[in-house]
Amino acid sequence: MSVNFNGPFYLMRAVIPHFLSKPGGPAQGSGSSTQLPPHKGSIVNICSFASTSGAAAGAAYTASKHALLGLSRSTAWMYRQDGVSCNVIFPGGVRTNIMGNSGTQNLEMQGAKALKPAHDAMPAAVMPEDVARTIVFLAGANGVNGAEVAVDQGWRTM
Repeated sequence: MSVNFNGPFYLMRAVIPHFLSKPGGPAQGSGSSTQLPPHKGSIVNICSFASTSGAAAGAAYTASKHALLGLSRSTAWMYRQDGVSCNVIFPGGVRTNIMGNSGTQNLEMQGAKALKPAHDAMPAAVMPEDVARTIVFLAGANGVNGAEVAVDQGWRTM
């Protein structure tokens, strides 16, 4: 919870007042009564397949990612009229060295057996650059708020 939820929570709590203090620019839109407020800031949180499922991860990880998704959805809704957006990414397997550094290369280890079915079903891992490009897009996409974007080679469609 400290890393997956509290960290983003406290960071959001620190940056939102800064975003809100920005002077407003022109509203976005075509001049109708449904104009978007001036864009003042973007938050992009990294959720997980575990954010919307009870499978594929342990209980603590799943609970923390469910909490982050709820926080992100609430933030998108609460600050939508203030020009602050909040979006999430659901990365699938990302090609990093995390397994090599964790000492859990052997999925038969106690505690890792529950993850084996999800690991075996996972499509090819995405590159970190693909996740980074999506973050940059969402951070700069005015008018995109409350989006939940999978960067996972279709894993969430299973």
